[in-house]
Amino acid sequence: MKNAAWYLEKYGESHTHPINVLIHKIFVPLIMFSVIGLLWAIPVPSFVDSIPLLNFGMLLVIVSMLFYLTMGLKIFLGMAVIIAPIVYGNVLLENYPHQVWLMIGIFIFSWIMQFIGHKIEGKKPSFFEDLLFLLVGPVWVFYPVYKKLGLVS
Repeated sequence: MKNAAWYLEKYGESHTHPINVLIHKIFVPLIMFSVIGLLWAIPVPSFVDSIPLLNFGMLLVIVSMLFYLTMGLKIFLGMAVIIAPIVYGNVLLENYPHQVWLMIGIFIFSWIMQFIGHKIEGKKPSFFEDLLFLLVGPVWVFYPVYKKLGLVS
């Protein structure tokens, strides 16, 4: 069975070049923000509309958090701290008239930067091997912070 250590080690194998690492540290959180924001903007059925924060963006957050829980309670809690301001940012932007275009722009630019990083690295992105690496990337980006705080070993 694949565990957190396996996912982080495998992800790290294609993220060793300092420029690629820096690009990921900047643009993985922006991709998270934009994907949640794009899903946030999809209209929900009218019977759900009256329930605050119940939307497709939050559905992704819930599914992601369940995956992070399988990686361990400390990773789950660490990612909750990271995702909370991303959710709050999307709450603030939900009535912004150009929200969708802003999210599309962030998403496209961030992915262009990711692929530039992988070109520099000389290795393909991990998610080509397993789509779950799209959820592992944010953990990998923030894992050094978790270690410094003593949350993980």
